[in-house]
Amino acid sequence: MAEFDHGFKITARESGRALARVAGFDCRQWKPCESTLQATTERLADRVFLARQGKERFAVYLEFVTTWNRGVPWSILGKAGLIAERERKPVVSLISVLQPRGYVPQNGTMKLSVGGKATQQVWFTENRLWDIEPEPWWEDEPGLMAMYPLCRHHVSPSQAILHAAEVIEQHEPDGVIRADLMTSLGIFGRLAYPGMDALSLIGRDKMKESKAYQEILDEGRADNGRTAVLTVIEERFGKRASASFRPSLNTIDDISQLDRILRLVLKCSSLDDVKKYLPVRK
Repeated sequence: MAEFDHGFKITARESGRALARVAGFDCRQWKPCESTLQATTERLADRVFLARQGKERFAVYLEFVTTWNRGVPWSILGKAGLIAERERKPVVSLISVLQPRGYVPQNGTMKLSVGGKATQQVWFTENRLWDIEPEPWWEDEPGLMAMYPLCRHHVSPSQAILHAAEVIEQHEPDGVIRADLMTSLGIFGRLAYPGMDALSLIGRDKMKESKAYQEILDEGRADNGRTAVLTVIEERFGKRASASFRPSLNTIDDISQLDRILRLVLKCSSLDDVKKYLPVRK
């Protein structure tokens, strides 16, 4: 889901170094390396960092997985190789697995072979959040506290969210970053406790300065707009007609455009008229 992508980007940006520490890497230097990535790797830019531990210099790639699937190690193999080739440095791949459902222990590696001879191998470190108990130093890392509800915290769901929100509010002086972290906390809180309105518990007013929060709201409005248009088409012209327009409609994110399309579809007398405003994609 798009909202998880927002949460992942915020977490990588604000607490990537702390996540590396959780995994056992105490990085004395840490900086994003998006400026060095070519077009082929720019989709990874907000999750790749250059780091130093002692005299060793390396790149760190952060991956986040909400629900484990067999494709994850293959994805890490490809991305780690891409980054290593570009940076000419070892790559530490850190996977934060958010939920235990479907997870299968990986022993930290995937090895490929042919005829008993190794061909490729990738090593990675998995942060299984449900197994991690937050340590006292986490409270000095407000970015890390956004993931607190997903960890083994030994308090009630509401207490976990409220405690994390309190720490973020007290330890992050920058208003925009604080709003981003509250948004991230709300996203991960809803993932941890689907039946709880984490955003309301935190307070939506605390997120209003977050660009990510505004984008999530816009995405929700766009989803509602597309649903409204498809519902009208289905009621007037049938399910097959609605299904035929869905791919085209899914390319439209502009809320005002969706509103105009809805008004026009309400007035259309035939499918041919609908196609004037919303062509069927081949």
